[in-house]
Amino acid sequence: WDFKKKQFVQLEGGEDIKKTIDAMFSPDSTRLFIRERIGLTSINTYLFDLKTGRKISLEGQPQPLQFASIQFSGDGNKLLAQQNDGQYCVWKTSNGKKITSMPRPSFHNSSGTYGRNGNDFVYVDLGSNGETFAWDSKRGMVALEGNAENAKNPHVSSNGKTIVALSEQTIPVKESAIIAWDFETGKKYRLPWRGRK
Repeated sequence: WDFKKKQFVQLEGGEDIKKTIDAMFSPDSTRLFIRERIGLTSINTYLFDLKTGRKISLEGQPQPLQFASIQFSGDGNKLLAQQNDGQYCVWKTSNGKKITSMPRPSFHNSSGTYGRNGNDFVYVDLGSNGETFAWDSKRGMVALEGNAENAKNPHVSSNGKTIVALSEQTIPVKESAIIAWDFETGKKYRLPWRGRK
C-alpha cells in the first residue's frame, strides 16, 4: 500500500506468494525484499522494484532467489546476500549486476557476522583455533592483527569501523576478555578490561 498515492502497488507474481515469513524495505524505500516459506524447510526469496512492481533479477541467481539472509546498503543501491552455501555476494539493486563476491571461510566452529560501513559492507569471521577473516566490499580482504585468542560472537559497530568479540580463556584460570580491532587499519586495540567468572 502506497500511503502517498493511497493505492495498492501490484507486485509481479505477488498473488502467488502464500506464506510470507518477513519483509524488508531498502533504506530509500524503493526496493522490497520478501521471504516465503515453502513446505517445512524450503524458503523462497523475492526482490521487487516498488516503482514498477516488477521482480528484480540478480546476475547468476535463479528465480525465486535462494538466500539465507540479506542486507541493503545505506543508500539502498547495493544488496549483500548470503547464499545457502554460505558465500556472500554484492549486487547493484538498480540492474541486478553482481559487483563482487566473498570467499567462504572454512574455519572450524566459526562465528561470523556482517555490517555496514557507510554504503559498503564488511564481514568478519573468527575461528575457534584463532583464525581471523575480515572482508570489505570496497577493499576486499582486510588483515587483522594477531589472532582471535579463542574469540567468538564478533560484532561490527554501526559505522563499520570497529570489530569487537568476546575471548574466553581457561588457563591458568577461567576468565573473559573483550578484544577489538580497528577495521580501517586492522590493528588490535589494547583494552584494559578483563573479568573472571
